[in-house]
Amino acid sequence: MRIIAATHRNLEEMTKTGEFREDLYYRLNVIPLRIPPLRERVDDIPLVAQQLIRKISGKLNKPEARLSRDSVELLMGQQWPGNVRQLENALERLLNLVDTPEIQPHHLQEWTDIVDIPLENENGSTQEVLRDFVRGISKNFVDSSSAKESPFATIQDRSTPLRLCLEIPLGSRERQNWPPLKSIVAEVEKAVLQKVLESHPSSRQAGQILGVSNTTVLNKIHAYGIGQ
Repeated sequence: MRIIAATHRNLEEMTKTGEFREDLYYRLNVIPLRIPPLRERVDDIPLVAQQLIRKISGKLNKPEARLSRDSVELLMGQQWPGNVRQLENALERLLNLVDTPEIQPHHLQEWTDIVDIPLENENGSTQEVLRDFVRGISKNFVDSSSAKESPFATIQDRSTPLRLCLEIPLGSRERQNWPPLKSIVAEVEKAVLQKVLESHPSSRQAGQILGVSNTTVLNKIHAYGIGQ
């Protein structure tokens, strides 16, 4: 006899606190498999969602609908506390009520509990703050080469709580050697991308925050060697 058991609870901790029988835990815990929740594997959502649509469409004897790009991004932006079951229930409700060859965001928002909520930073404000910061980099350039500490040019934001500084060596005070503008822009771009990826490691979420495509973010990560 084989027993396959699944749970979202931490049985090991429950065993330590006496909430779960220790003998039963070790009887079940032969080959443990941990499947991360959807929120920890956002890039899997497009494949999981389309597979669920295929399964549900077959059960309903309906042609398989496809997700538009915007709908995929909307699904990837959700938290999914109910995990795959919540995603499946939302799609099944939609496919029962709507006949369409392509699922658009308004279908999801009208017939399911999925909403278009903007991403938030640690302080609770939307990532428009960071977008404004990126747009404002060029006008917040300060030359601090005369400072006593070191001959550096510093780029920083003065209008929001978020702050990102980039140091560019200029040589000595007597002989300043400015790097090419292209190099400065590349360093700023790399620094901003690294900062965003710290809190949003998904390339798609980083792209949404910075207003560029997922492909652009991946290309920049590769070009700058980020994470290598």
